[in-house]
Amino acid sequence: MPLDKSGLESDLEKIFNIDKSPEPSSEADAAQLITDAVVKYLGDAKIAGPKAPGIFPPPAGPGPDPAFVSKPMDPVTPPNANAALIMGGSVGAMMGNTANVKLWVPADVAFMGYVAATYTAFSMGGYMATGAAAPGPINLGSVLGSESSDSADIAKKLADHIHTFFTGCIFTGAYLMGPFVGPGPHVAPLE
Repeated sequence: MPLDKSGLESDLEKIFNIDKSPEPSSEADAAQLITDAVVKYLGDAKIAGPKAPGIFPPPAGPGPDPAFVSKPMDPVTPPNANAALIMGGSVGAMMGNTANVKLWVPADVAFMGYVAATYTAFSMGGYMATGAAAPGPINLGSVLGSESSDSADIAKKLADHIHTFFTGCIFTGAYLMGPFVGPGPHVAPLE
């Protein structure tokens, strides 16, 4: 199942709607709730599987893997393994005047660091792809630095922003399974 933006939006709306749920008690509490929602959302992250089978190299080959079937690849690193990065950056950003867009830079860097630390290896049916995921800019301040009294509006804008960021991250790496080596790099966005 691909990343579920509507589920993220629903979880964020629960955080921002103080009529339906308790108001966070501190910046750290708010950061933890947001981190939990983002990590839950990232539990479904995958990349498309390789398009070509691995090749058995000479001298015993060459020949393609006869059992190859391309399916989505799952990250090897669990989504909560690096959640502290998002949490720490979010707390750091929330400690100042949250309307100041520049103060969200620690959270932006934390989200980008999370991608770089988490999405380095993916697996599928015995195949392993290793490499790196390149994050683009996120600029959370453009959403969280604006004022709105409508919790649904805030949640929608933030979910859209976070979803766009993560689905814009591109993994590039090599892949193999035992003696079968991918004929070229595997390049795929998070989905």
